[in-house]
Amino acid sequence: MAKLKYVVLFVLFLSVSFFIVRANEVFNLQKTFENKNFGYIETKMFESSRYTQQETIDPERLEKYHTEMTFRPTQAYLDKYGYIAYDALEDAYLKVYVEKDSFSIIVYDKIADYYYSSRPEFQGYQGKLEGNADYRRRINSGIWIEHVQTARPEQSAVSISSLYTFADVKFKSETDAPTTPLNPFTLQEGSYNQSKVSVTDTKGSDHVKFHIDIKTILFSFDVVVRLDNGSLSLLIPNDSIVEDTTKTTVISITLLPFFGSTRENYTPGYVLIPDGVGALIRLDKPSTQLIHGRFYGDDLGYSRRYFNHLSVPLFGFIHEVNQQGFYAHVSSGDEQTLLTAEFYGNGNYNRVSLRFFLREISRRIIDQAGTGSDSISNVKTNSDYKINYNFLKEDASYIGIANHYKNYLLQTENLFKQPLKEDITLQTTYLMSDLEPSLFGQRRIVMTRANDVLDMYETLKSAGIKNQSVHLLGYSKQGASAGLNSMSFFENSKHYTNLKQTLDNDNNLLFLNQNYTLASTLSNRVNDRRDVAKSTSRVNQVYSTRTDWSSGLTMKVINPYQSSLKANNDLSFIHKYGAAHIDGLGEMLFSYYQGQIKPRSVTKGYYEGIAKQHETLSLNNANSYLWKYLTEYKNLSITNMQYSVYTDLVPFIPIILQGVMPVYTPYLNFNALGKERLLMMVDFNIYPSYILTKENTFKMRYTPNQYYTTLFEDFKEGINESYHYLNDALKHVINTNLINREIIENGVVKNTYENGVIIIINYTSNVKEVMGKTINANAYEVIL
Repeated sequence: MAKLKYVVLFVLFLSVSFFIVRANEVFNLQKTFENKNFGYIETKMFESSRYTQQETIDPERLEKYHTEMTFRPTQAYLDKYGYIAYDALEDAYLKVYVEKDSFSIIVYDKIADYYYSSRPEFQGYQGKLEGNADYRRRINSGIWIEHVQTARPEQSAVSISSLYTFADVKFKSETDAPTTPLNPFTLQEGSYNQSKVSVTDTKGSDHVKFHIDIKTILFSFDVVVRLDNGSLSLLIPNDSIVEDTTKTTVISITLLPFFGSTRENYTPGYVLIPDGVGALIRLDKPSTQLIHGRFYGDDLGYSRRYFNHLSVPLFGFIHEVNQQGFYAHVSSGDEQTLLTAEFYGNGNYNRVSLRFFLREISRRIIDQAGTGSDSISNVKTNSDYKINYNFLKEDASYIGIANHYKNYLLQTENLFKQPLKEDITLQTTYLMSDLEPSLFGQRRIVMTRANDVLDMYETLKSAGIKNQSVHLLGYSKQGASAGLNSMSFFENSKHYTNLKQTLDNDNNLLFLNQNYTLASTLSNRVNDRRDVAKSTSRVNQVYSTRTDWSSGLTMKVINPYQSSLKANNDLSFIHKYGAAHIDGLGEMLFSYYQGQIKPRSVTKGYYEGIAKQHETLSLNNANSYLWKYLTEYKNLSITNMQYSVYTDLVPFIPIILQGVMPVYTPYLNFNALGKERLLMMVDFNIYPSYILTKENTFKMRYTPNQYYTTLFEDFKEGINESYHYLNDALKHVINTNLINREIIENGVVKNTYENGVIIIINYTSNVKEVMGKTINANAYEVIL
C-alpha cells in the first residue's frame, strides 16, 4: 500500500510538471503573438473615433473638389431661379441672395471667394436624380413645417411639408428640362399656387423681413434676415406667429434644412457635433446613421429619448479645413431646438439642420395601467427663435469654431473669465455620510468628518498641492443619497466654520453639494403632491436608480418653481459656510404639466434664477446657457456617445473654456485607462478630480451609494503623483488660448498656445522625434 501511495504521488508530480511546461509554452506563444500584433492593434486604436485623426486628403479628391465640385452660380443661374440681392443684405464680408417664394438663400463669402447655398448643390450630378417630385419640392425649399391634424394628433400622422409642397409646384419633365449641376430643375410656369402660400418681403435699412403665409393650414410668421460684421442671422419673432389650430396644429419649423450641404464624398471636410466633449464626422464614407439630439439633453417631460448630450447649441460644417466652413449657433429658442444630421448613405447629400419646436405630441395617461392616447397642446412656446451663421476662412476648423464662439460668448457677456492661479487646481469631493436600512428605519454611516477633511486637505497641501477646490457631499442629516438635502450638519457646525476659514486663508473654495432637481425617498424636503413635477402626460416624474448590484432608490424630479423656492431658502446657510455646487441643474432641462404644458423655456428661466443667486457656483457637465454663472466646471466627460458615424474625438468644450475657468474630469478613482487618461487630460487641458473618504469604503456597503473605492489612504500617493504630472504641463498654459492642434501622426498631438508654449503628447508605445525633440512613449514634452 505504501509503494502504491508513492507511485500515485510520482504520477501526480509528473502530471503537474507536464501541465506547467505546457502552460509556459502556451504563455510564451501567446506573448509572442501579442508582441507581433500589438503594433497593428495600437494603430487601429489610434485610427478609431476615440482619438482625433490626422488631416490627410487624397490629392486627386482635393483636385476634383477644387475644379469640379465647388459651387459658383452664374448670373444666368441667379436670374433663372429668381434670386434677388438686397442692399441691406450685403456688407464688406458677405452678399446674400434670396429667392423668396421657396425662401432659398445663397451666401457669397467675399473674403474666401466661396458660395454656400440652402439648396443642395450639384443636383443631378452624373445623371443621378434626387428622388421623386415630392422629395425635390422639399430639398429645394428653405422652410419646412411639421404639422398634424388637430383631431388626430398621432405621431404616425405627422407630416413635414415645405413651401414648395404647400404651393403644389410642378416640375417640367426631365426630357423637357435636362438636369445639370447648374440647372437642377425647371418649374412649370404658373404652377406655384399663391392662393395656398405666399411670401412677401419688407426692406429695412439693416434687414429684410419675409412674411410667410401658409394659407392652407392657416399659419403665418415672419423671418427677419440681417447681417452683422460677416454673420448672417435669421430670426422668427414669437409674436409674429399667427395660427388657427382648429383643423391643423403646427409642431415645428425648420429653417434652411440643406444650407451648406455637400454632395457625397466630394467635399474634403467634416461636421462638428457638440456631443459630450466634442465629435467630428468626416465626409469621406457613406453612412445610414442619422444623428438626432436636443440641445441641453433629453426632455424628461416627453417619452422620446435621444441619449446624447449636446450642451452647446451649435453645429459646425467645414468644407475644407483652414479654407472654408461655417458654424451655426442658436441664440434664442435653443432650449426648444433639435439637431438633425444626415449623411450620403441615406441619399446623395450630407446636411445638418435645426428644428424649432412650438409644441410636441404627448401621451395623455388616464389610468394607472398607462392607458391613454396622443394629444397636442394648443399652447405654443413663448420663445423667439434665432439662428446665427458665422463663416470661417483660415480658421475653418473645430478649433477656429471653438475660439470664435468663445469670443462671442465673452463679448455678449454669456461667459466671464474667472481669476486663475499660477498652478492648476485639484478638485476633491469628500463623502461625509449616508444612510443604510436598519430595524427602525435608517441608520447614519459616517465616512468623513469636517476635521478629517481638514487633515486630508493639509496632507495634500504639504505635498505641494496648494490649490484645492473642496466639495462636501452628505454633510446633512439625510446623507449623500438624499439628493435634495435639508440645510443642517450632522455634526457641530463650528468644525465647518473652521474648515471654511482655513480654505479662505489659502484662497481656496469650499463647496456644499446640493440638488434642486432631484430628491430621493431619503429626503424629507419633498411633498409628493406639491413638489414633484408632472410630465406632459400628467403623471409624476419619478424613476428608479436600481441596478444589477444595487437595490437603488426612487428619484423624484422636482417642479422647477419649487426648486427655485427651496434654493432661495438655502441661500443664507450656503453662503455662511461656503459656496454652492448644485447637482443636476447644469444637465437637466424638461417640460412639465402645471395647469397646462410648460415648455423647457419656463424651466430654463427658473434654473437661471437659481444660478444667478450665487456669486460662486460649481455645476456638473453644465449646459452653456449657465456658463456665465460658473466659477468652475465639474465632471466633464472626456468622451462622446461614440456613434458609428463619428470619426474623431475632439476637445471642443475644453477649447472654449480654456483660459476662462477650471474644468475638471470625472472622478479619477474610477479611471480604467491609467496613463492614457492622464495624457488625454494634458491634451484636453482638464484638471484632476477625486471623491474621497476617511473611512474604508466597505463601511457604506449597505447604503444606496455606488462609489466603490474612496479611501484617502489608498489614493493620496496617486493624487500627489497625478497632480504634479498634470501641473508640470498645464501650469504653462493656464491663462491663454489654444490656437492650433495638429495631429503629427495618429497618436501624436502637437498643441500650440497663444503664449507660444507648445505641448507634444505621444499616446503611442514608441519613442517619437518631433521638432528636434525626443518624446518618450506614453509621455508629453513641453516646449517653452
